[in-house]
Amino acid sequence: NVTGVQTCALPIFRRILTGGAPVFPPLLKRLHAIAPAADIIAVYGSTEAEPIALLHHSQIAPSDWDRMASGHGLLAGAIDPEIRLRILPEEGPDATPDVPCPNGTPGRIVVAGPHVNAGVVAEEAGHTATSTRANSEWHGTGDSGLLDEQGRLWLLGRSAARITDGFGTVYPFQVECTALEFPGVRRA
Repeated sequence: NVTGVQTCALPIFRRILTGGAPVFPPLLKRLHAIAPAADIIAVYGSTEAEPIALLHHSQIAPSDWDRMASGHGLLAGAIDPEIRLRILPEEGPDATPDVPCPNGTPGRIVVAGPHVNAGVVAEEAGHTATSTRANSEWHGTGDSGLLDEQGRLWLLGRSAARITDGFGTVYPFQVECTALEFPGVRRA
C-alpha cells in the first residue's frame, strides 16, 4: 500500500512493455517496484512508425534520472536499429533531413525506415494535425527531441506545444518531468 493505493507484486513477470503515451519516470519506478525481476521497456513510437526508440529500465543511469528530474526532457532511449532518425531545426521551412541538428540541439523528430507506414509518408504535408512531412521519404512525428552524447533520444514533447519568448524556449516534457518530482504531484 503506497500513498493509499493498493499495490501488488508481480514476481513472475519477465518482461513488461509500455507505450502508447509518454512513459514518465514515476510509472517506470512503480513498474519496477511491483515487478523487480522484469525487463521493463518503455517504447516510443507513433501510429505511423512503431517502434522508434526503446528504453530498458535497467539501463537508466542515476545521472539519467537526475537529468529527467532537472528539466532535460524525457529519456526515450536507444533508436531502433531498423529506423533512421534525424533531429531537424524547429523553425523555418521543412529542412532537409540530410542536414540534421548536432547532438544536444533540440529540434523536430523525423524518421524513415521499413516500418514507417508508406501510405502515410506518401500523403501531402498538412493532412494530419500531428505530423508534418520533411519530404516523401521522411515522416515527421510532430514531437521535438534531441540526441545525447550516446546517441539516445530525449523527448521534449509536441513541437507545437513549445513556448518561445524573451527568456528562451521551454518544451512540455522539460516542465512535466520536473513537476512530477514534487511531492503530491500525481499528474502533469
